[in-house]
Amino acid sequence: WKYKDFVTADQLTTMKFSNVDVVDLNRVLKKYDITTTERIRHFLAQCAYETGWGSSYTENDNSDGTYLKGLNYYPFIGAGAIQLTHLYGYKAFATYLILKEYPDIDKKYRSPKNTDKDTLARLYKDVVKIATEKGYDISNYTKLVTSDKPSAYLAEKFAWESAGYYWDTNKINDVVDEQKPNNKDGVNAVTDIVNNGTDSHVERKAAYEKICLTIN
Repeated sequence: WKYKDFVTADQLTTMKFSNVDVVDLNRVLKKYDITTTERIRHFLAQCAYETGWGSSYTENDNSDGTYLKGLNYYPFIGAGAIQLTHLYGYKAFATYLILKEYPDIDKKYRSPKNTDKDTLARLYKDVVKIATEKGYDISNYTKLVTSDKPSAYLAEKFAWESAGYYWDTNKINDVVDEQKPNNKDGVNAVTDIVNNGTDSHVERKAAYEKICLTIN
């Protein structure tokens, strides 16, 4: 690991996180410039709530299994340290990863935030076609769309990468930088981007306050 540890394994243990690949977490923090104290605090607070402090990286079904299958976006249910959802969300992430690895593909990435779903679907199709014609092995990325259990695949392979991607494409670092340090009320501005309309503001604030005790 050639970068500093922005978050250590001991700190994760102190905060009661579990099931975290600390090397991959730090790689993602570096890659997406989540490197200031406040950015790390807010990022971890959202991830803590989204995953139950690392207990699950996919959307949970506490019933007999019929709830998730009844969702209109099944099987592209929420997955990752910040949950990506819907087919268009998975396609956007796969497209992003392909273009990052193969920048010679002459297509400009657009996230779901600034394009419609049909345009996004065409972009994914075009990028996959070009990559295939060039002989690139993009199977690690297309499996996000074609796998029988895409949420499980995303959670296993890209749990932290997808969270960093979401954070970056939604420019959440900028939102965090506008908040006063050590201000739990600033969490609301981030929460409203991660999950607009959620009723979990109190819980996410509590996660932030808990994390502030360790990340300082």
